Amino acid sequence: RGSTFKGLLQKKSEGRIPNVEFVKVIADRKDAGIIAIGEKAKISTEVIEKSNDLSQEEYERLLINEIKILKPDIIIMAGWMKIMSETFCDNFTNNCDIYDKSLWSFTNRF
Repeated sequence: RGSTFKGLLQKKSEGRIPNVEFVKVIADRKDAGIIAIGEKAKISTEVIEKSNDLSQEEYERLLINEIKILKPDIIIMAGWMKIMSETFCDNFTNNCDIYDKSLWSFTNRF
Protein backbone atom coordinates (compact mmCIF):
# COMPACT_ATOMS: atom_id res chain seq x y z
CA ARG A 1 0.00 0.00 0.00
CA GLY A 2 2.75 2.48 0.81
CA SER A 3 0.52 4.44 3.18
CA THR A 4 3.27 5.02 5.76
CA PHE A 5 5.62 6.46 3.13
CA LYS A 6 2.78 8.47 1.60
CA GLY A 7 2.24 10.00 5.03
CA LEU A 8 5.92 10.88 5.32
CA LEU A 9 5.83 12.59 1.91
CA GLN A 10 2.74 14.53 3.02
CA LYS A 11 4.48 15.67 6.23
CA LYS A 12 7.48 16.80 4.16
CA SER A 13 5.25 18.78 1.78
CA GLU A 14 3.61 20.44 4.81
CA GLY A 15 7.03 21.44 6.13
CA ARG A 16 6.67 19.28 9.23
CA ILE A 17 9.88 17.37 8.47
CA PRO A 18 12.14 20.01 6.93
CA ASN A 19 15.64 19.42 5.62
CA VAL A 20 14.78 15.88 4.54
CA GLU A 21 15.45 14.40 1.14
CA PHE A 22 14.11 10.98 0.27
CA VAL A 23 16.78 9.59 -2.03
CA LYS A 24 15.56 6.08 -2.77
CA VAL A 25 12.70 3.70 -2.21
CA ILE A 26 13.56 0.02 -1.99
CA ALA A 27 10.81 -2.59 -1.90
CA ASP A 28 10.81 -6.36 -1.78
CA ARG A 29 7.91 -6.80 -4.22
CA LYS A 30 7.24 -5.40 -7.68
CA ASP A 31 3.61 -4.78 -6.78
CA ALA A 32 4.39 -2.89 -3.55
CA GLY A 33 2.38 0.34 -3.49
CA ILE A 34 5.41 2.30 -2.33
CA ILE A 35 7.04 1.86 -5.76
CA ALA A 36 4.28 3.77 -7.57
CA ILE A 37 4.25 6.41 -4.82
CA GLY A 38 8.03 6.86 -5.11
CA GLU A 39 7.90 7.08 -8.90
CA LYS A 40 5.10 9.65 -8.75
CA ALA A 41 7.20 11.71 -6.32
CA LYS A 42 10.18 11.43 -8.72
CA ILE A 43 12.21 9.41 -6.20
CA SER A 44 14.54 6.67 -7.39
CA THR A 45 12.99 3.24 -6.84
CA GLU A 46 14.30 -0.30 -6.83
CA VAL A 47 12.83 -3.72 -6.19
CA ILE A 48 15.10 -6.23 -4.51
CA GLU A 49 13.15 -9.45 -4.28
CA LYS A 50 14.26 -12.43 -2.26
CA SER A 51 14.32 -15.31 -4.68
CA ASN A 52 14.19 -18.90 -3.51
CA ASP A 53 17.82 -19.46 -4.45
CA LEU A 54 19.02 -16.75 -2.03
CA SER A 55 19.49 -17.37 1.65
CA GLN A 56 18.24 -14.72 4.07
CA GLU A 57 21.86 -13.76 4.70
CA GLU A 58 22.56 -13.31 0.98
CA TYR A 59 19.39 -11.28 0.55
CA GLU A 60 20.27 -9.00 3.45
CA ARG A 61 23.78 -8.57 2.04
CA LEU A 62 22.21 -7.26 -1.21
CA LEU A 63 20.18 -4.76 0.81
CA ILE A 64 23.17 -3.76 2.96
CA ASN A 65 25.33 -3.16 -0.12
CA GLU A 66 22.65 -1.06 -1.84
CA ILE A 67 22.03 1.03 1.25
CA LYS A 68 25.75 1.59 1.88
CA ILE A 69 26.17 2.91 -1.68
CA LEU A 70 23.58 5.59 -0.85
CA LYS A 71 25.33 6.64 2.39
CA PRO A 72 22.08 7.80 3.99
CA ASP A 73 21.89 9.78 7.21
CA ILE A 74 18.88 7.73 8.20
CA ILE A 75 17.14 4.62 6.92
CA ILE A 76 13.39 4.56 7.37
CA MET A 77 11.99 1.09 6.91
CA ALA A 78 8.41 2.31 6.58
CA GLY A 79 6.06 -0.63 6.37
CA TRP A 80 8.90 -3.13 6.03
CA MET A 81 7.36 -6.16 7.69
CA LYS A 82 10.34 -8.50 7.62
CA ILE A 83 12.47 -9.64 10.52
CA MET A 84 16.01 -8.50 9.86
CA SER A 85 19.05 -10.23 11.31
CA GLU A 86 21.44 -8.87 13.88
CA THR A 87 24.01 -8.55 11.10
CA PHE A 88 21.74 -6.23 9.13
CA CYS A 89 20.97 -4.13 12.20
CA ASP A 90 24.63 -3.96 13.24
CA ASN A 91 25.48 -2.37 9.89
CA PHE A 92 23.14 0.55 10.59
CA THR A 93 23.08 0.90 14.38
CA ASN A 94 22.99 4.70 14.37
CA ASN A 95 20.73 5.45 11.46
CA CYS A 96 17.96 2.86 11.10
CA ASP A 97 14.35 3.46 12.09
CA ILE A 98 11.80 0.73 11.52
CA TYR A 99 8.29 2.11 11.61
CA ASP A 100 4.94 0.63 10.90
CA LYS A 101 1.85 1.54 12.87
CA SER A 102 0.63 -2.06 12.74
CA LEU A 103 3.57 -3.09 14.94
CA TRP A 104 1.86 -1.35 17.85
CA SER A 105 -0.77 -4.09 17.86
CA PHE A 106 1.92 -6.51 19.06
CA THR A 107 3.15 -4.51 22.05
CA ASN A 108 1.13 -6.42 24.63
CA ARG A 109 1.96 -9.83 23.21
CA PHE A 110 5.57 -10.11 24.37
